[in-house]
Amino acid sequence: MKWIAGSAVLAVLSFAGTLAQASDFDARRTAARASLVKELDGYLAWCQTKSLFLTRQKACALLLELEPEHAEARKTLGYTRAKDGTWKAPEKPRELRDFDQKALGEAAGRWREATGSYVTAMVGLLEAGALSAEEKELAAREVLRFDAENERVHVLLGEVKGEKGWVLPETPRAKERRAELLEAVRTAFERAAPAAPAELTERERRIPLKFKAFAAPGLRVVGTSGE
Repeated sequence: MKWIAGSAVLAVLSFAGTLAQASDFDARRTAARASLVKELDGYLAWCQTKSLFLTRQKACALLLELEPEHAEARKTLGYTRAKDGTWKAPEKPRELRDFDQKALGEAAGRWREATGSYVTAMVGLLEAGALSAEEKELAAREVLRFDAENERVHVLLGEVKGEKGWVLPETPRAKERRAELLEAVRTAFERAAPAAPAELTERERRIPLKFKAFAAPGLRVVGTSGE
């Protein structure tokens, strides 16, 4: 009975630990997202002062995914608010432009600054371990949304850098194997004995078609085409 009771206590503690980990992941992710929204608000304000209206619009589309009720983002994207508080999407997207080309060159760096802390927080969650497969996928997807070439995350996902970006290790190996197989096929054809004309069987001769036969070791072909 003592052993059973002890096992039950361990099971409860293990379950509680799992819940605590999940709660910690959710709490840290929520806090990081809240901080990211504030940083993006600053990025939107900078875009506005630099007349980067298209760049600002793109940032608002992403911001809306993070905070669906973000009023400024919805207004920028052309949403209108009804009396009951609901938002109505525009019939067609607004056509905006970026006017300050010098500032546009700075936008990428500003974007990295605004999203850097969030990326760092998500990478920290991944490196801490003890995440479920779903949480690992979510954290990695959040990082790659803002930093598509983040080497640390790709390595944690077990990926390698290929000619066209990050892929699973099997992808470049499959390409190598295809080349090996093609070479094997080419060599086999080169070493194969040439086909030679062969006699038609009695049954083949009775068929009212102009057949020809050719044979090589382990192979015999009959048809109406040329050699």
